[in-house]
Amino acid sequence: MKVDTQFLDPPLFNYSYENKNNLELSKKLNKLFLNSFPELQQNIPLNNIKNKKIKIGFISEFFKNHTISKLFKGLIFNLDNTLFEKYIFYLDNGKGIDDEFFKSEKENNLKILKLPKSFNDKTNMIIEQNLDILFYPDIGLSTQLYYLTFLRLAKYQLTSWGHPETTGNPNIDFFLSSKLLEKNLNESQKHYSEKLLLCEYLPMFYSKPKIKKIEDSEIQSNNIYSCPQTLFKLHPDFDEIILKIIKNDKKANIFFIKSKEFLLAEKIYTRLSKKIVNEMDRIHFIDSLTNEEYINHCGRASVLLDPLYFGAGNSFHESMFYGTPTITMPNQFLRSRIVDGAYKQMKIDNPPVVESIDDYVSTAIDFANTKPKILLERKKYYAECAEKFLFKNNEALKSFQNILINIVK
Repeated sequence: MKVDTQFLDPPLFNYSYENKNNLELSKKLNKLFLNSFPELQQNIPLNNIKNKKIKIGFISEFFKNHTISKLFKGLIFNLDNTLFEKYIFYLDNGKGIDDEFFKSEKENNLKILKLPKSFNDKTNMIIEQNLDILFYPDIGLSTQLYYLTFLRLAKYQLTSWGHPETTGNPNIDFFLSSKLLEKNLNESQKHYSEKLLLCEYLPMFYSKPKIKKIEDSEIQSNNIYSCPQTLFKLHPDFDEIILKIIKNDKKANIFFIKSKEFLLAEKIYTRLSKKIVNEMDRIHFIDSLTNEEYINHCGRASVLLDPLYFGAGNSFHESMFYGTPTITMPNQFLRSRIVDGAYKQMKIDNPPVVESIDDYVSTAIDFANTKPKILLERKKYYAECAEKFLFKNNEALKSFQNILINIVK
């Protein structure tokens, strides 16, 4: 088979939503694709000419109005221009990239390259830049770019938590995570085929959202629970939490946000209705929101609910504009630990990080039934901690930069 004419859709994206260690499965899939596509078995000779600056390429299909762009563009823009020469490779597919990339092209020493359609043309464009590092913020979200990861297109290749799952791919050398995100540093390496690199902070330089703030009176309501996550994150095991909240808080109203795949909302509604008899009038699926509407929705909620197994990331950072607490129950895998890591970076006293479903439910109910004055004070405390330690954290930028420098030493 040839990549350009008969490509298969990689399942990495889908299988990461279970509570499983997917390392061996990832390795087997890697072998399957290698055996299916001879093009992926190429051994491409690289130019050994030493660069004056560290040449680093960032490659994604999702640099336009997407979580990937929000998580990583702060790091990309703010890498030291005296040390790094930065390349942006984007796969258009009718999307383009955020205007910020072009607006900061000169100031931040960016070279922006639109990838061609042909697989071979893509590889040639990247190789011609003689990169020291090729950084994939996500692997598994883009079908077309997934195939590039099988080839050695730069001296060092790494991925990160844009899609928080190991690749099983020996041509991806490193996985960038954080000491705040890994539960047991000695055991965590066993979840990855890549060598694990650990930032001191969350690997991001995240800007505080710029929206018009709603009045304090609008963010003091009790008994409003929201799980404002993409609906495919809602594992059936999470239903037990929803059921118990409805049962034990008779004033609870729980909100979900519909996705573009409207049938998914119907399926989840039907699934819940079989378990929550005569109480479904307190379960609400609201239409999709603009980014500002979304953040304001999070602000109006009394408490936010982190799904099991694959939790919030970018959405948690956006919710900290108002400081609405998120209840989270992390397991041993990175994909469930981002809220917990953010709380650690924010230095939150007694954050709502729980270890069991019953603790999850009781903590959520306690937070949702807080007196309005105390609820507002708590939100402001969380938002202040985010302002100090989460948004535009220069130490996080330095930690990320030092890791890149050490890779090429």
